[in-house]
Amino acid sequence: MLFNENRGQPKLRMRHMTFKVGALERDRWLVHMLNAVNELAPDDLIRDEMTQYFVKAAEHLRNDTGLPISSAQYPR
Repeated sequence: MLFNENRGQPKLRMRHMTFKVGALERDRWLVHMLNAVNELAPDDLIRDEMTQYFVKAAEHLRNDTGLPISSAQYPR
């Protein structure tokens, strides 16, 4: 069973809005996540798929663009 089917959307972007997530934070997270993928993924195809997913997800979580909908300072 997929996470979404079991618990619903994880809403990662919403859950990270209270924190500034910029290029530096994205890159530091990716260093650790991709080290884990490289260490644990059983083959190149899976490693490549996971890397592509995590790079896109990390960029999606950025909220430092200054736009009201993506700003960590946006009033709630």
